[in-house]
Amino acid sequence: PTLRRLDEGPDIYAPMAWDGDADDGSDGRAPILIGWMNEAEVPANGTAGAEPVWCGRMSIPRRLSLDQTVPGDALVQRPTHVAVPVDGSAELLEPGQRATIPVPAGATVLLLRAAAGPIGVRCLVPTAAGTPRTIDVDGASVLLDGPAVDGDRPPDGSPDEGRAELLLDAGSVEVFAGGGRCVASLLTGRSAASVDVVNTSGAPLHATVARPVAERRGDRPCR
Repeated sequence: PTLRRLDEGPDIYAPMAWDGDADDGSDGRAPILIGWMNEAEVPANGTAGAEPVWCGRMSIPRRLSLDQTVPGDALVQRPTHVAVPVDGSAELLEPGQRATIPVPAGATVLLLRAAAGPIGVRCLVPTAAGTPRTIDVDGASVLLDGPAVDGDRPPDGSPDEGRAELLLDAGSVEVFAGGGRCVASLLTGRSAASVDVVNTSGAPLHATVARPVAERRGDRPCR
């Protein structure tokens, strides 16, 4: 089997997992994983010489599964939440078009979907340092200010290669590409009021702002 990093971002470590509900509606169990996010440079309040205001947080819970339809198998990580679109937030970007997407306060999910073929999108996320972080998604590959990291490719014809999801929450970004076959997490130290999105694919791109809502299985909240 091919060895891959659990998360391609620079700020996640010390993951832990426990049994959770399966995501196929059955009574089976599936691992739920959460990790600690930390960074070398502690965010301050913007004043020179100021004491740090915080450092570190937990990632969002991720349900794990194994895709055995691809050579060597592939670990799939999907958020445990349900993304509920915000009314009136959907935008359509033509190839090459750039748009500034407003991000409401609190945890927010940015859903990105290519109208046809693999997704190609660049997102510029503000940081406490003032220089935006650049996140590029190309199919199941993610690039964070550097060389692209290739995820396990979804099966041919899978809609997963045309979708990506960004979770933004109080100074952190978690990127899910290829249906969770490539995941990257990073701390920005700043809550984003907006994200600049550039459609780098050859087809129109749908961008929708959503709220993460905990799943419920029967009368039990998903853990």
